[in-house]
Formats: sequence, structure tokens, C-alpha cells
Amino acid sequence: MRKDLLKKNLLTNELEETEETSETALDFGKVKQLKVEPMTREEAVFQMELLGHDFFAFLDSNTNEISVVYKRRDTGYGVLEISK
Repeated sequence: MRKDLLKKNLLTNELEETEETSETALDFGKVKQLKVEPMTREEAVFQMELLGHDFFAFLDSNTNEISVVYKRRDTGYGVLEISK
């Protein structure tokens, strides 16, 4: 990802064009495609634990929407409800 940025030179009060370095660009080394299955939140947590992951995307059978369950630091679980 490349963005052109404007930087103000404080000494001359002029604008200079600079480029963002690759150090700040995101590198997506791996992209996965998921097939989401309809299930309850409880089933999704079970699948997440079975896989040993920290999060799990699924089709919520109660809302018919895509959701994500995740492990919270306080040893509980959380849910992200995705909306369009």
C-alpha cells in the first residue's frame, strides 16, 4: 500500500511531497477464505476451543447474520455481531 503524504517544512513554510515507507505498510502474508456454517454462539465457542483458536467466525442461527466469538482476557468470551 502506497500513500502520498504532504509534509510542511517548518523552516521555509513550504509543502513537500513525501512517500510512506514500506515499514508502515501492512503485509498480508496469508489470506484465508472461510465457509461459515449456521450454529449457535455456544456451538461456535465449542468449535473455537476444538481448533485452539482465539476467535471463530460463524453464521448465527438465531439472527442469520455473520458473527465472531472470541476469548476475552478475563477468561470469558465475547461476540462481535457483524452488520451491513
